[in-house]
Amino acid sequence: MKSRIITSLIAIPPIVISVWVGGYLYLFAMISIAGVGAYETSKMTRLRGIPSHPKMSFLVAIITVFLSFILTESDNLTYSYSFVLISTAAISVVWLTINKPTDSTFLNTMVGTICPAFYVGGFMGFAILLRELPYGMEWVFILLIATWSTDTSALIIGKAIGKTPFFPYLSPKKTLEGAWAGLISGIFASLISYMVFNAIGLRLFKSIWGFDEFGYLTALLLGIILGISSQMGDLFESLIKRRAGVKDSSKLMGPHGGVLDRIDSIVFNLFVLYYFIQWMGN
Repeated sequence: MKSRIITSLIAIPPIVISVWVGGYLYLFAMISIAGVGAYETSKMTRLRGIPSHPKMSFLVAIITVFLSFILTESDNLTYSYSFVLISTAAISVVWLTINKPTDSTFLNTMVGTICPAFYVGGFMGFAILLRELPYGMEWVFILLIATWSTDTSALIIGKAIGKTPFFPYLSPKKTLEGAWAGLISGIFASLISYMVFNAIGLRLFKSIWGFDEFGYLTALLLGIILGISSQMGDLFESLIKRRAGVKDSSKLMGPHGGVLDRIDSIVFNLFVLYYFIQWMGN
């Protein structure tokens, strides 16, 4: 627990600064995270007996995220590209879930290389699309606060009082008590964000179905969605690691694991929040 807190204290400030500054600094941070995450996923894919080229996965993920940045110049192209991102990411998630060891043919190697890249790069592309929306910086901060609150509460409460296994096949240490604590914490984080931004005059949570008085309900709904999807992202990465027979996605951060271990709860939330905002009509 102590080492995880120390790692967070080191890693969080650069991310916060990049979100605050935006532009090319934010782009560099996101493509770096996406590239390394895809590289780690590709290496775990190889451990499962599936041909894959980690360096090529790294490159494809970077290009995928960079295209998000380029296409934000056109609203129509941006929204169209978001469907490309979610489609390729969803297909990759399904493939990573059901694939089995296979021969090293050209087609198998190509699919085994592209799917890890699109799993991370496809979802991380939404980090760029989110930041370029009106009040994009605030939206990204809400996502990070809600996700980190969910993760931290699930970890602390799970260790303290957790007794009931929660998907033990995927992650033996996760508990139902921790999962509930994470969900409730994510809801509170979303509600508090609403109150803070509303107090300073930023009406981010505008309405549901055109009714402005439902601002708190909108924030509550967002908290529930983010709290659930962040834990789904965590469990999905646990599935990948379990299939690969590894404890961490890599040893990049020593005993604290790899980049994918740090962003697994965020990747699903990126597209969830993006389309939630579109649904609200913001």
